[in-house]
Amino acid sequence: MIPSKTFDFPSGREPETLYRFGPFTLLPHQHLLLKHGNRLVLGGRALDLLVALVERAGELVEKNELMARAWPRVIVEECNLRAQIVALRRVLVDDSGFNYIVTVPGRGYRFLIPEGATADEPIEPAEATGVPALVSELVGRQAALDTLAEDLRHRRLVTLTGAGGIGKSSVALALLNGEAAQRFDRRHYLDASRLVDAHALAERIAAELNLRMPLDQPQPQADGASAPHSLLLLDNCDHCLEPVAGAAQALLRWVPACRLLVTSREPLNVEGERVHRIMPLDCPEPGQPLTLEQALGHSAVRLLVERMTAHDAGFVLQETDLEPMLRVCRKLDGNPLALDIAAARVRVCGLRDLAQLLETGCHLQMKGRRTADPRHSSLEALHDWSYTALCPTEQALLRQLAVFRGSFTLGAVRSVVPGAAGQDDLLWLIERLVDKSLLQIRKNASTRRYCMSETTRAYALGKLEQAGEARTAIARYANYCLRLIKDAGSQLETTVDDLSAALEAEVPSPDAARQTPGGDRSLARPPLDVLRLSAG
Repeated sequence: MIPSKTFDFPSGREPETLYRFGPFTLLPHQHLLLKHGNRLVLGGRALDLLVALVERAGELVEKNELMARAWPRVIVEECNLRAQIVALRRVLVDDSGFNYIVTVPGRGYRFLIPEGATADEPIEPAEATGVPALVSELVGRQAALDTLAEDLRHRRLVTLTGAGGIGKSSVALALLNGEAAQRFDRRHYLDASRLVDAHALAERIAAELNLRMPLDQPQPQADGASAPHSLLLLDNCDHCLEPVAGAAQALLRWVPACRLLVTSREPLNVEGERVHRIMPLDCPEPGQPLTLEQALGHSAVRLLVERMTAHDAGFVLQETDLEPMLRVCRKLDGNPLALDIAAARVRVCGLRDLAQLLETGCHLQMKGRRTADPRHSSLEALHDWSYTALCPTEQALLRQLAVFRGSFTLGAVRSVVPGAAGQDDLLWLIERLVDKSLLQIRKNASTRRYCMSETTRAYALGKLEQAGEARTAIARYANYCLRLIKDAGSQLETTVDDLSAALEAEVPSPDAARQTPGGDRSLARPPLDVLRLSAG
């Protein structure tokens, strides 16, 4: 046992027993782990393992003992234990960088704390007004949380943007409930999607911040100047950007004690705003040889495994699951909501069949959780929320861009999209789709390219077919690819392999037909085949 000066362990094992180590407090009987007095979200099996290790701090705990503790009466492979240990290590991070859990190769694990450490007193949590707690473990977002915490030290308005289902609200709530928010006197939460009227929004914010005058009244600084040091999260602002932008500008101008955290699929575009784009979870690159343990080092894989386990307590990860699991993560673009929805299907159809089903585009119709917000009830509903917010011209462009299987340039759009060559506002329209998180930018040394996520492209292709535009749009794209190959083939000193590599980003893959409406292989066959035939 570690000396009591470094570990505050009561001698008994009554229900009130708790363990303090560094900034952490573990309450085994409540299944709670706190950091500076704030709850950390951790899965049940990970907590079981932590309790088992902490109870025998300083001692070696064998792997079979740990697996029996976390998976009683179930035989599991060792990779499941490793995955939970990885999750624990990611949570048990403090300013010293100390490694609390050490591996004893071939045998098990030992729980340690630094010699001479003392228990920290929990920080008194800031007063929270209607702040929801996180229900599930947040995976793969620690770097984003660290960056956002630093941003809030120096910026008064931070906006989290990103595609639907990417986890903007989850990251914001983790920040609002976390250590970084404790320096504020008060924390407030408002769901802006339910307050689309500008005056109602202004009145609600004034009530939250105890301002006597709504923000849409002239010069409310007399009321706001003495307001407590507050952090306000305005969540889900996608469909009410104008009133939220006006309220944010008024708060920045007249209530200097308030800092704002906003979530939206596009920025507010107001003075003083700091925009932070929430990126997809990390997926292994195709063709990268990986072991199961190495794959679990990628956040998309960890989340999928955690959610599959949550949906089916009997789920046991096998080495044979690696290949279909990676296909699922890539096909769903590392989107947390999509991975959660897909994980629920594994209990019925298994990972391999799920990976095959995703190739048909059926994931758009898969239903989410029973209690989910309507726009999160399925991936199709998620994209409907964004699509209906577009103007008709933006909708038409999004549909036409779905024919690009990979990334594309502005010049390619002018060649493929009807009427785009003469549109002076084409770049502005593409910029709008980027701002709304429907397109992503890929930068390299020579040019700027754009791309669409797999799920967004599948949705847009469906809309293209519904509009009766699919066959002509794909035919135009095929002709564009053939022109590229013809032009490239005229460079007589260039080998076929060199041309293939140069054109790889422009032409569809051999499997593209499976993602085209109707699966017409005559329209989606890769033009590189033509190049090789002509060279032969």
